[in-house]
Amino acid sequence: DPTLHLDLNGLDDETRDPAIFYMEETQILPSSPNADLPRRRAVVDVFKLHSRPGASKVLYLDFDGHVLTGTAWNDATHPTINAPPCDWDGAPNSFSTTEQSYIQEIWARVAEDYAPFDVDVTTEYVGGNEDFLLRSSSSDLQYGLRVLISPGIGSIWCSCGGLSYVGIYGAVGSYYQPSLVFPDMLSNGVKYIAEAASHEAGHAFGLSHDGTATVGYYTGQGSGETGWAPIMGVGYYQSLVQWSKGEYSGANNLEDDLAIIAARVAYRPDDAPDTPAAAAAQPLPPGAALSAAGVIDHPGDVDVFAFLAAAGPVSASATPAPPSPNLDLLLELLDPAGAVLASANPVGALAAALAFTLPAPGTYFLRVSAVGAGSPTVTGYSAYGSLGQYTLAATVPPPSVASTTAAPPGSPTTTAAAPRTTTAAAPKTTTAAAPKTTTTAFRKTTTAAPPSTTAARKGRKRSDSESHQASAAATGTAGASGAGGYVAAAAGGIGGASVLLAGLAAALRRRRQAGREAEAWAGARAEEGAAGLLGG
Repeated sequence: DPTLHLDLNGLDDETRDPAIFYMEETQILPSSPNADLPRRRAVVDVFKLHSRPGASKVLYLDFDGHVLTGTAWNDATHPTINAPPCDWDGAPNSFSTTEQSYIQEIWARVAEDYAPFDVDVTTEYVGGNEDFLLRSSSSDLQYGLRVLISPGIGSIWCSCGGLSYVGIYGAVGSYYQPSLVFPDMLSNGVKYIAEAASHEAGHAFGLSHDGTATVGYYTGQGSGETGWAPIMGVGYYQSLVQWSKGEYSGANNLEDDLAIIAARVAYRPDDAPDTPAAAAAQPLPPGAALSAAGVIDHPGDVDVFAFLAAAGPVSASATPAPPSPNLDLLLELLDPAGAVLASANPVGALAAALAFTLPAPGTYFLRVSAVGAGSPTVTGYSAYGSLGQYTLAATVPPPSVASTTAAPPGSPTTTAAAPRTTTAAAPKTTTAAAPKTTTTAFRKTTTAAPPSTTAARKGRKRSDSESHQASAAATGTAGASGAGGYVAAAAGGIGGASVLLAGLAAALRRRRQAGREAEAWAGARAEEGAAGLLGG
């Protein structure tokens, strides 16, 4: 590879291992590459952009200039290199709104290339010093790489778009940093600068060029939205630029880009469930409009989202991250048992959208995954490099208020029937049945008790023994009906209380009558006893 060079300074310096670097070939590019860019309004501060805040590994895109001293890029002729800020409008001391929008777009493109990994692509010079980049020792686990994007210095070494040492990400010290991108050698094109930044950082992670037997850089295949090229080839001329493992026809480099990068910075943790069963435990908030965001972070990754819905029409879409997605999406709608109801993967497009009519209320699922297109050896690509960020949006018939719990898939009867039982049966039990039990039953008790009380009052002319038995029975009945009567009085009003009082009064009268009879009998027995004693 004529672009690969041996670092003679590294050989001369006995304290360092020999190093190699890539000096990119000159590319012929359009003179006004940004003419068709949409004029986006930049965020509040484009120098505080972070793709993964808090990550211990960093990729710092440096747009505002830097002084190079004591690095492998310096030599006796250039002991100090003053790298100026990136400049599009000829005013190097400030960044216009348009320039800030360019910086934001370059950052977004590079962030998408490295989205699968646990690395923070940032434009912020964190802490105002080099500590966030410098690896002080092998035990230092927080460090990064500067990608210096600066015009006017490339001619020191070449007429190329960038330079980088190979495999130096994570090296102790900063001698072989930074990786360099020369925007003026790239027609100041936003896409070209971003592609070069990802490419040069790729070298720092240990990657080599993707070419063929006849060309050092493969320029890609296909056309339109799904026209493909490898990041470590030339991505300037195609829309879909991905990491590669040399699957295209005539590839001269079969190295596994993803595995090589992941050996230096890990894949980011998976951010969504992979199965319907796991997704059912954390459904999307219920409603008519649903949304989510995610990352397909490694080959074979699948993201599943559960949602509750009533029967009716549903529409959903999955969209890869603008402005330069790496992800070709497959979107599927699954029924409560996890079977596919509908899917979308349009030819020639990266986004996917579907529509379907749900047959019954229940817990359904949207599954997002990555795909390739056509044959990698002709004009297509595999799913290998189809990774990155996406957003998910759906419009669904909202579930009833009672249907708020997602059931795990695997049992269509349980999952589908539960919402209907919860929605229809529960209100009937609460609204209709309970009042009938509470109101009617107590009224029946209150209404049934008075005949017994009335019958007891009418039985005064019975014999004494019958009277005592009736009194005991009436008292027990009155006590039982009294307990219900107090409740009934609260529910049934004054009428129930009046009946209760009448029953209690009758019972008291019977007890007083029984007491008078007992006293008379005892008095008679006492008189007979006294007469007997006198007679004796």
